[in-house]
Amino acid sequence: MIIFQNKPGDSGQVPIQPMLEHYDLLQDRFTSEGRHLVLENRNRRHRLLITPPYSGGSGYFIPRDPWFRTRLAAAEAFEMSSAPTGRAKSHTVFYPTAYQTHRLTLLLNILDAMRRPDKDFTTMRDIAQKIIYRDADFGRAIEWKSSSHRRQTQRLINEARHLVNGGYRLLLKGTMQHQRCVGDVQTK
Repeated sequence: MIIFQNKPGDSGQVPIQPMLEHYDLLQDRFTSEGRHLVLENRNRRHRLLITPPYSGGSGYFIPRDPWFRTRLAAAEAFEMSSAPTGRAKSHTVFYPTAYQTHRLTLLLNILDAMRRPDKDFTTMRDIAQKIIYRDADFGRAIEWKSSSHRRQTQRLINEARHLVNGGYRLLLKGTMQHQRCVGDVQTK
């Protein structure tokens, strides 16, 4: 959520109303906190809270909390996309890289395979053959048991479980880093 402190009539300050002209208004509610807006523009959605200014003129208020970097990037994207010719260029927090997209898709496919009883891959080896290393031949059971493919499959399954058990919150904040998961314990 972007918090904008609006002081109408500030000289040299940009009031909020002209900035809103570039957006489609999806929601508009008044509460004791201020005016809550949900705006959409170019496949981008912003939640905005407009409050009276605490001090000084109009501007963004960004609390120093765990969401600080995400709020800062959202305020920058809102500012850039509200300019008449502007486009939001700072979208690194909002869009994963190609590698991150591939990795998250892989983890979600692993979770789907583990949770769907109608699929025939239930063992770790089946998940490795059908999802991670498509149609690979791991040889005999003893070769599979000592292979690096098995260890990598275990790591990916642990990472997928960690994502379900709360790791998605870090993903949403844009702070998810590569972490080693041992059982239910996460280590850096």
